[in-house]
Amino acid sequence: MNVFHKLFSIIIGSCLLFLLPFLYFSINTDFVTDTFVEYQTKVFLDNIRECGYIDEKQYVSYLIHIGSLGKCYQIHIDHTILCYEPEYCFTSTQSKFPIFTGNVMAYSIHHYEDEIISALQTDGIYRMKQGDQISITVNKRLDTLGTRLIHTIFHKNYTKNIYYSGIVRSS
Repeated sequence: MNVFHKLFSIIIGSCLLFLLPFLYFSINTDFVTDTFVEYQTKVFLDNIRECGYIDEKQYVSYLIHIGSLGKCYQIHIDHTILCYEPEYCFTSTQSKFPIFTGNVMAYSIHHYEDEIISALQTDGIYRMKQGDQISITVNKRLDTLGTRLIHTIFHKNYTKNIYYSGIVRSS
């Protein structure tokens, strides 16, 4: 019986000697790749905010940098135009000119990724105006082996979504 305990301890010990360093390096690799994707996304978004447009060269360069990691990412780009319109009303049926009510109606117009990509493919550039909002969300499509191990062992979700947003400074 004592032999079985020793054999079981040796098997468990050898598995842990392999599993723990692998898990540690896998977590560090995921952290480094997430940091790289965050940095590239921030640089891409800051460039858009400064220029006021996205051109095909910028977008392809961003995709190449992200794709150089060998991981699959899903990228969502959202362009929001904020619009403000004053509300007017007529005081009577005979009045020719409307009177400002003091209220301002605010609404937004969204342009999503498919519209932006189609503009890039047809015109090579997608222009925005000063004050528009641009946001980028990057999601991992596939979990790495280390992420799956963490989820299996600790029942903890390690998937990190990257979100950056900003206002266009110039057009």
